[in-house]
Amino acid sequence: MRRLEHEDEEKFWEAWIKDDAIFCYRFGKIGTTGQTRIKRHASREEAEADLEDNIQRKLKEGFEEKSEDGEEKEEEDAAEEEEEESGDDEEDEADDEEEEEEEDEEEEAPKPKKKPHVVAVAPPPEPSKPKLPARTRAKPHAIAPEQVSAAKNAVEALHAGLGKRSWKVRKLARRARQSLERVAGVDPSKHGFGDAFDALMKDVTAPKKRLPLHLATELLLELDPAVFVRTVKQWKGSGGPAKETIALLQASVAAIDDADVSLHVGAAFAERGLDAASWRKRFGHVKPALEEALKKKGSTLAKYLKSLDTGEDAILASHVEEAAR
Repeated sequence: MRRLEHEDEEKFWEAWIKDDAIFCYRFGKIGTTGQTRIKRHASREEAEADLEDNIQRKLKEGFEEKSEDGEEKEEEDAAEEEEEESGDDEEDEADDEEEEEEEDEEEEAPKPKKKPHVVAVAPPPEPSKPKLPARTRAKPHAIAPEQVSAAKNAVEALHAGLGKRSWKVRKLARRARQSLERVAGVDPSKHGFGDAFDALMKDVTAPKKRLPLHLATELLLELDPAVFVRTVKQWKGSGGPAKETIALLQASVAAIDDADVSLHVGAAFAERGLDAASWRKRFGHVKPALEEALKKKGSTLAKYLKSLDTGEDAILASHVEEAAR
């Protein structure tokens, strides 16, 4: 079972596969039993693909996947804090007794004149930088050669599988993203699979057997932001159904100096699977960092959005409209 929670809205969402072909999910307020729904599929592969698609959608909406031992860890942390506090109290009591003894001794002897106490005033803290959503669930770790090899194989498998049925392509894309997540933050060109990844990114603008742009940006979210900037520049002047979105990504890269912010903004605008309210919520997580990046260049969010050309892409135009709200 996979469980996700949205702390701000106090909601949970969990899902599992039953009898090999039934996708089941439960949702509701945290602390309640919630409501259960099921969707029947022709095969386990289709059910798993539906489950993963829903999980990715929920992660974009602000949900976070929870591990089974999360509650135990919190209890351990709380116990450690109580032990530390009780230890501090004992130390404070001992210090107070020592201070009282010292004061008694000082009363017998003439007290020297006290020097004026100068208090150093600390400078005001710098304003905190807006935080971007985590691009990957993987924690920092040493990357093993077999993980790099698995990432390369998954990327090549997705490239070879383009042109098959859409649910199969989504499944291959999901496997590629999971493999890239295990080597999160790397630049493929520095780890021996740059050619394979570049070939896959070229499939976004291919005349046939095309990789959907929103799947490409989901893969790029797992890598070094510099890879996104480099890839977008390689797409320059490309045609196809994603030409308006690609042009918008190129305009964003030019307008935003921070590659990480540019990547988050680009992935949001390339998104095609969310309704208006859900997309606005996703963009809301990126908006503060985008405004800060634009401010450093002497621009504003309103000016940036006004400069974007959505062409005849109705979904892209809707995204820009929602971003301005």
